[in-house]
Amino acid sequence: METEEPSTKVNLSTRRSFAASFGSHLKETFFPDDPFRQFKDLPPCGKAWAALKYFVPMLVWASSYTFAKFRLGILVDFLSRSTITGFMGGTAIIIILQQLKGMLGLKHFTTKTDVVSVMHSVFKYRDEVGSLRKGLNPISISDLKFQSRYLSTTMKAGLLSGFLALAEGIAVGRSLALLKNEQIDGNKEMIAFGMMNIVGSFFSCYLTTAIIMVAMIGLIEYEEIHHLFKVDKFDFCICMAAFLGVVLFNMVAGLASSVGLSILRALLYVARPNTCKLGNLTGTAVYRDIEQYPSSSSLPDILILQLGSPIYFANAGYLRERILRWVEDEESIIKKDGEDLLYVILDIGGVTSIDNTGIGMLKEIYRILGRRKIKMVITNPRLEVAAKLVSSNFINLIGENWVFLSVRDAITACRYALQESREKGEQA
Repeated sequence: METEEPSTKVNLSTRRSFAASFGSHLKETFFPDDPFRQFKDLPPCGKAWAALKYFVPMLVWASSYTFAKFRLGILVDFLSRSTITGFMGGTAIIIILQQLKGMLGLKHFTTKTDVVSVMHSVFKYRDEVGSLRKGLNPISISDLKFQSRYLSTTMKAGLLSGFLALAEGIAVGRSLALLKNEQIDGNKEMIAFGMMNIVGSFFSCYLTTAIIMVAMIGLIEYEEIHHLFKVDKFDFCICMAAFLGVVLFNMVAGLASSVGLSILRALLYVARPNTCKLGNLTGTAVYRDIEQYPSSSSLPDILILQLGSPIYFANAGYLRERILRWVEDEESIIKKDGEDLLYVILDIGGVTSIDNTGIGMLKEIYRILGRRKIKMVITNPRLEVAAKLVSSNFINLIGENWVFLSVRDAITACRYALQESREKGEQA
């Protein structure tokens, strides 16, 4: 009985339409939890009724509930763990400081939240003695009035305070979820905060000062901050930016500075991606970074480079210079032994996407290497990347026979072609 040999060729024919690819990206971005799965197996009338129950509430509830229906919970993903840790600690400090008015019975108190202003108010009005009011708060919904001259200002303040309350609640919720090994949903948190603030505001609800102060002290994660300092100094700086910004200025400043540093770090990672030279681990068919494994051996006549990030306009120039620098360094090394660099293998398995600028960069490198009589080889392109390389005619440019599934297959083909070329040269 004959057995089929395993295929070692890259499938370059499979290509999804633009609409299917774009729709898939949108679904993964805004609907990762597939909220419409409840509609799949329903009859048309059932789908209409379920859709009515799903969408009508966002016309009557608070803005937080509306945000949830628009799937804007994705904004919460921009809050890193370092940001949450620092923001939570800073928020705990200012909330504790704000309780000093009720705890000390002060009648006059600053409206600012920074530690300097709060402590100044405490010492300035320390001679005041307040009295504890008895009874429950009266219903205050009758005080709710809509006037056009105040409506815009009230809406702006409500949106801003709602976002800050959400950020604080997410910070507290995630810390508690980590303790119980659970997960929280940003959209559900929005719904909960919207309902809580609407109903609670009807009665002017306010938590007891001592309960808040005791709870907030436990939210300052000293061990986590020390862990960030030991593991990643940049994460520690992000954490402290959030903490000091909240304590010394306000919550907006702390959140903005920390998120800004996080975004800057992400941009640096993408704009300056990691590239490395691969070498063979002795006695194996495995190829790894030669800096991580100094005992790995380089191959004569062949340079293997690994790219580990999306290639697009922001990093295409850097990758071009980095690849050519690797080539020049390798040539200077092997020429001392009288050898020539003949093949450059690019392992792009870690490249999840590529744009036209990135494709243009690869074509430019191909032409530069061609002038030096060096052949470019591609290994392990992902589906989306392979589709774009085919549609841009880059695969036709380098030759489909020089695209492989793995580095090992590429090296085998390069050695075979090199041996065949040498045999032809000897016969000539």
